[in-house]
Amino acid sequence: MPKILYAKLRTIKEWVNDTFEEGSKPQERTVRNWLLNGDLRGCKIGAVWFVTELDHGPSSLVEEYTKTT
Repeated sequence: MPKILYAKLRTIKEWVNDTFEEGSKPQERTVRNWLLNGDLRGCKIGAVWFVTELDHGPSSLVEEYTKTT
């Protein structure tokens, strides 16, 4: 059975705050450049940039649970 991937969109600010520690956080402009260069997955919706995080979603959790029971 193929695994289903879910994409989670997070604003640049959310992503930076959850990914980096204080003192090592890149500026928003730097992250936008990473997105534009293809170094980081994401998209722009309207005027807001988002970082895309891939998630295996609930189906993989159910699959893992059923393997162990």
